[in-house]
Amino acid sequence: KQEWLSPADDRTWGRQTFQPPIIEGGRAYVTQPGTKAIECVDLQSGELVWRYVSADVRRMAGLTGGKLIAESDQGVFALSAENGRPVWRREGELLSETLVDGEGRVLLAKVARNEGKTGAMLEWLEAGSGQAIAAAPVVGLGSDRLRFGPLVAAEGGLWAFASNGDDGPARTLYELRPEAEGAK
Repeated sequence: KQEWLSPADDRTWGRQTFQPPIIEGGRAYVTQPGTKAIECVDLQSGELVWRYVSADVRRMAGLTGGKLIAESDQGVFALSAENGRPVWRREGELLSETLVDGEGRVLLAKVARNEGKTGAMLEWLEAGSGQAIAAAPVVGLGSDRLRFGPLVAAEGGLWAFASNGDDGPARTLYELRPEAEGAK
């Protein structure tokens, strides 16, 4: 059972994401809107293994390298998948999406202001420490009304839905590719 607050009781309810549990190693990792926690449940017994209470949890991004990566209202954080203890936390990120790969990396898609213009930025983190590995702007997308995300990683590629805000609620699907070395 998960403790649950209704939308009437929790004004931040809409910031959380409905998502299926993450299942790995005989455990289910669960969070849902209104729960204010991430929980780990043993699939065999149904017993609660651990609970991490967080007033600002939004969603779980995935598991990699023994870390459960999750988004909060303030940024992104990692918990030990084994015991639920916090490993690292990065705050101050205006995230539009967080992806996790199976090789110990976390990809953050952020919306940032640079030189008076709003643009999308991708930043890769090492999942074990939360330290930045690399960062790159998404070239060709930027406006004061930029909407960026969600990201989709599949079949070795990376795509993003984005809109400069001029086309109403519609977004275009873009394939994101590294810029050729030396290209402008």
